[in-house]
Amino acid sequence: MDRAFASPIQRNRHLLESLNYVARLGVDGCLRFRPALVDVIGPAHQYPNELHHQWWQERPFFQSVVRRYFPPGAYGNMWVNYFPANATTDPGALADFQRGWEDVFENKSVLLLGFPFAQAATGGRATEVMFGRGKETYEYTKGVIETAWDIMHAVARARLAPFSRARDVRLMRKFALELSSSVRWMASLEMVREVVDHSDIDVVAVSWGPQGKALVADLACRGVQAVDVGRLLWELHGHRAMAGEFAQPSQRKKK
Repeated sequence: MDRAFASPIQRNRHLLESLNYVARLGVDGCLRFRPALVDVIGPAHQYPNELHHQWWQERPFFQSVVRRYFPPGAYGNMWVNYFPANATTDPGALADFQRGWEDVFENKSVLLLGFPFAQAATGGRATEVMFGRGKETYEYTKGVIETAWDIMHAVARARLAPFSRARDVRLMRKFALELSSSVRWMASLEMVREVVDHSDIDVVAVSWGPQGKALVADLACRGVQAVDVGRLLWELHGHRAMAGEFAQPSQRKKK
């Protein structure tokens, strides 16, 4: 959530393509697949907090997408990967939230894809990751990918929540995937399919922006359990990432 981002944003055409990819499955297009959307046309009380409600209400683009492609009842609510609204006042609510996600991955081999900690390289600003002007330069994307992957690797290696009860957690190589949508989308999709088809993978957890949703839809419709975990890992460990707790030893010495 980036309240400071005020410059004009031009929607990347790949964002629309990814949303269309998912939407065209239709209500009956794939019985194994159920989209989980930000319920931007739902009541205010179901948002995690007032800031989230205001942010989404100020962006009618997302409301029009939901109204155009996803009729009521045809989707779940993606707030399941945000802390519950009463997490700060009720310790039990946060424990239940984390326990629920631990149940999803219990005793399963997990393939974790995407860049759930990319914000750590942009001062915590998600919008900068998706729409920042510097994202087109090699050095910018290389730096974000390295930072995000190193943190994700540390979380997976330490088997932190929500993977503490998982059988194992696997990652692809650091630069296997692009930071965001690109013309190499189909090549990336085929690569992930190959990994899943030839590995002992029970569930694929994806945090990869708009293109991640299309990937989850494709895998789910092929009979693979796939979950778009969105910002779940950032919710759980983002504060530690921003504090530098997952930095590599060489990075700590530079500070």
